[in-house]
Amino acid sequence: MSPSIFLSLLPFAAVMSITPGPNNLMVAASGVNFGFKRTIPHMIGVAVGFPVLLMAVGFGLGAVILSHPLLQMALKYGGCAYLLYTAFKLATATAVKDLDAPLKPLSFFEAAAFQWINPKAWVMGISMMAIFNNLGLDRTMQIAFMSGLLGGMGGIAVMIWTAFGALIAERLKVPRTLRLFNVTMAVLLVASLVPVVLH
Repeated sequence: MSPSIFLSLLPFAAVMSITPGPNNLMVAASGVNFGFKRTIPHMIGVAVGFPVLLMAVGFGLGAVILSHPLLQMALKYGGCAYLLYTAFKLATATAVKDLDAPLKPLSFFEAAAFQWINPKAWVMGISMMAIFNNLGLDRTMQIAFMSGLLGGMGGIAVMIWTAFGALIAERLKVPRTLRLFNVTMAVLLVASLVPVVLH
């Protein structure tokens, strides 16, 4: 792989991973409501589930979905519906992290499975495999490398967002302030769907 290709791939992966999206907003909210430690299974689920999705996209699933408009619509609107439900649950959460909350942190398997209906994950996966489709590596190595890179960047991003949530949790112990935070995160989560719906 040439240094120029790697230097263009790295910022793409970093920017796509760290910018607000469903995974990052959900772990930040989980960090506030449940703390860093209880959000670890969620973070690991993202860090494992996302590269698995990317490998599936790279080995042909992305092409299958792009060639079937009904599958694209089902994925897009199914993912959006789930995220709207998640935003509603988040917006109506009123408890501080050490009280019983009406929602719980996602488990490892829930977070890993969520990647398959996460619109941003699909957009990232298909975009990256299309843009960087000739790294000068064997196809299998290329897919593994890109999946590992984006998975690693995604893992770092969710740790940063969870830590951010956990750090500001102390300032949000007043139920009214926490409610405002949760509603704000829910609105941002819904807003992150706008580009997906308009695409």
